[in-house]
Amino acid sequence: MAPPFIFPNPCDMTGLPTNMEENPIHQKSQRGDTPTLPQTTSTPFTKAIFPRVTVPLSALLANLDEQLVKIVTDAPDKFIAIVVFNAGNKYFREHPSANLEVRRFVKSLGLPDQNVTVAKPASKNKPNQRREFEKPWTMIMAGAGPELRSFLLWHQTFAVTPTLTFSALPFDEGAQSWVIMNISGDAVDDTREAKNQAMGAIKVYLWYNAKFRALADRCLAPQNIGESTAERAYLATMSYDLAYVETKDNQGNDAPIWQLTGKPITTDMGRHKEYLNIIRGGRYMVGLHFLEIERRFVDCAGCKSDTHPAHMCPFPRTEDWMGPVPDNAERFLKRMEGNSGKKEKDSPPRRGGKGSSSKGGWKTVTRSRR
Repeated sequence: MAPPFIFPNPCDMTGLPTNMEENPIHQKSQRGDTPTLPQTTSTPFTKAIFPRVTVPLSALLANLDEQLVKIVTDAPDKFIAIVVFNAGNKYFREHPSANLEVRRFVKSLGLPDQNVTVAKPASKNKPNQRREFEKPWTMIMAGAGPELRSFLLWHQTFAVTPTLTFSALPFDEGAQSWVIMNISGDAVDDTREAKNQAMGAIKVYLWYNAKFRALADRCLAPQNIGESTAERAYLATMSYDLAYVETKDNQGNDAPIWQLTGKPITTDMGRHKEYLNIIRGGRYMVGLHFLEIERRFVDCAGCKSDTHPAHMCPFPRTEDWMGPVPDNAERFLKRMEGNSGKKEKDSPPRRGGKGSSSKGGWKTVTRSRR
């Protein structure tokens, strides 16, 4: 009989987090082998390596017409998602020919395209016109030949002009977010000690939480990960990391948050939602302060990332950026940051999907960045 699993010091982050190379937050565009490049006479665009943009399938298809959803999900490799910078109601009202502009630009690349077409997003339900960034966001490209498809997905983001900047993304049902929850309150601090104490409080709660242990066991045992329920609960938290995000509240006051990230333990979206709910439903204390969970959030209206607020978007800071630059960071701040209490009914978890694909084996190789 194997000895019982002994949990280590939860506050000790030596050699942690694991699986960092898989975390999309640390990844860039132009990953893998360099594909066939476009002609030098193509329309100018920013030729830079960007942060990796990963939008979950649920977000790419959100509020799209059901017929379009079926067509895409039946053969996802035949299509490319086109997500313009600042996509939403306002953008498509002001740029009714955006799909044709994308098509013209793509054809200027001079790569075989097999008669590329780009369809504007047709809504399933009428969007709230008062919300500038309401879904659907996604235009759908069809007809891209292998060379063109490879280049678009490899380069990822195309900053052509301030009104024509977009990312080309796959319709990947395995894409998931590594963002687990956002934490606010008086305990939030940028010191290593504060982060380690918070991480310890989170881990201890989860390691001994019956629901978390049971779910970790159901998800990891079939993958032959771990030898006991306790060990699987521990392994599920090995990739956890806390990032300090400087941001402000609706009144413009400094209100930084911690963002907890970690590798998803399942590709089953129902179980992943259960996993997030268990973690977000915990009560965690650091010193005399309870952590405030999911009361504030960060979402970028521009690139659609859930890891930074709009006024801190790294894309406009890229060298030779030819895309849009916010003319008033405070305006973007007030629109996009603040209380996260209002959510769409029956919508999937807001961060249930953006990130890297969880396909493949579970890795627990340690790499420290501390």
